[in-house]
Amino acid sequence: MPSRRQLTEEQLRIARAMRELRRGSAMQRFRERVYGHSALDMGQHDALEVIVALGEARMGDVAAALRVDPSTATRAVSRLEEAGLVERRRVDSDARAVVVAPTRAGTALYERAADTARAALADLFGRFDPDEQAALADLLDRLVTGLDDLVADGAGLPRASVSD
Repeated sequence: MPSRRQLTEEQLRIARAMRELRRGSAMQRFRERVYGHSALDMGQHDALEVIVALGEARMGDVAAALRVDPSTATRAVSRLEEAGLVERRRVDSDARAVVVAPTRAGTALYERAADTARAALADLFGRFDPDEQAALADLLDRLVTGLDDLVADGAGLPRASVSD
């Protein structure tokens, strides 16, 4: 068995695949296929997705769902607000509290992107038979959980939900 500093051939293959998923040209083309040439970046699309799913949310809820620092969520939401895709409003029961909700334009943009993403993912995952898809889902859930265990413990970071 290799030492902790040496990786097996399989571990090296996994590391290369993770790198390609993170920054490879195929992934860039896939993102363009899903999101088109939107003025929004991936973080803004993710924030919009969370806000549409929740209907309305406090900034802390958006940050927790995105697994980012609240200031990062606030910047993404500010850009979405500037683009007219979300709106902030005061909570009637607590004048200090603010929630963010999607506008009609934001919901429409999200739905168009979601339809395109579902079609692209169906094309991609259709290359695997149902048993392979189940195994891949299980392995990816374990990978996310393992990553959380490695970096989130003690760091105060929210943990991923395997149902995300």
